[in-house]
Amino acid sequence: MEGKKLGIFLVGVLGSIATTLIAGVAAAKKGVVPIQGAITETELTKTIPLIALENIYFAGWDIREKDCFTMAIENQVVPPIILEKVQEELEKIPVYPGVRMNLASTTLQVYDVEPEEKIPLLLELERLRNNIKDFKREFQLDYIVVVNVSSTEPLVDEQLLE
Repeated sequence: MEGKKLGIFLVGVLGSIATTLIAGVAAAKKGVVPIQGAITETELTKTIPLIALENIYFAGWDIREKDCFTMAIENQVVPPIILEKVQEELEKIPVYPGVRMNLASTTLQVYDVEPEEKIPLLLELERLRNNIKDFKREFQLDYIVVVNVSSTEPLVDEQLLE
């Protein structure tokens, strides 16, 4: 798929899984880290039409209002020395506001966010659809994949741990 561009739109783009993925791809693109063990880089896959690493772009939704670099540092998964080398790339990742109108009180407390006022579901869906369209247009993408990497499990009640 030479020359084709792929957008990966992540639900929960500021979480540990998402920021680790984005930082890893950015570091590999820049040559900061070697691409080892990636089956896509072996001779086995040279005949399969895959999107080139340099043609993969990221964006996503999150309920927090920060950037990918700041959250990657806070998430403490990727070593800071690597993150510093891709800081500019991480800060440029588009982060769109996530849906907050149906969050549990625990989620609101953990992520220190305020619930949004109730708005009609169709309006909210239209906003989300427009976010994806904007991402596609901005980066002139041929394909978009939406992946949910958000935290969906309630936190364990501390009393259960005693």
